[in-house]
Amino acid sequence: MNKDLNASINSTVQYCTVCHRIFNQGESWFYCPSCLHCHVCEMCKTRMESSHSHRLIRKFSLDYGIEKICTRPDMASRILSAIYFHSERSCFGVRNYSNDDSDSNEHSYVWLTFKIIGQRIKNFSYGLEHFIKPHYHLAICAANRPEWLITDLACILQSIISVPIFHQSNDRDMTYIINHTNISVIVCDKHILQRLIRLQSKCSTVRHIICMDDVSDMNSSKSLLFCS
Repeated sequence: MNKDLNASINSTVQYCTVCHRIFNQGESWFYCPSCLHCHVCEMCKTRMESSHSHRLIRKFSLDYGIEKICTRPDMASRILSAIYFHSERSCFGVRNYSNDDSDSNEHSYVWLTFKIIGQRIKNFSYGLEHFIKPHYHLAICAANRPEWLITDLACILQSIISVPIFHQSNDRDMTYIINHTNISVIVCDKHILQRLIRLQSKCSTVRHIICMDDVSDMNSSKSLLFCS
């Protein structure tokens, strides 16, 4: 390899030692654990497979932080690596019920990428740090929607135990679940919010209610004060 090319490539950047192409972030490449400085791309590996005497190991071109995360076996690490590797792929689809054309179901969904959903998951998980400690219990009570899953995945990132509560449960069942799991934070939609505020006096462990929807149109000052 000529010295000019060698000098122009930053030492932290991985490149193919055969064709000199720099690997993109997330791209897989191969290295030989026995031969020093043997890094080859997929195409060059195919060409040299018969001539190389050692087994080549697949690796990913990642910065140290992400590479460290991806090698850990816990669920939080798997979520973060999925967000990283599939950033431009569709993650969640939201149905547009205003579309009256029943024959075009495929076009009635709005798709959000892993990058967008991943950022929302991480942002919400950072916010939860101010309201609840790891290994404490958080309840999720809402109809099926992206925010439900975003909340659940954010809990995993913070080692918070999520407790699902069916949004059509009666008051007695809802109170029972909250009290017997020592819920300190509840995440809900606006349709459940007023019920939870009403039941709050029977649920002594609850400290915060986080609403998925805008609550600016609610008239009760107590409601607004209790929502975090």
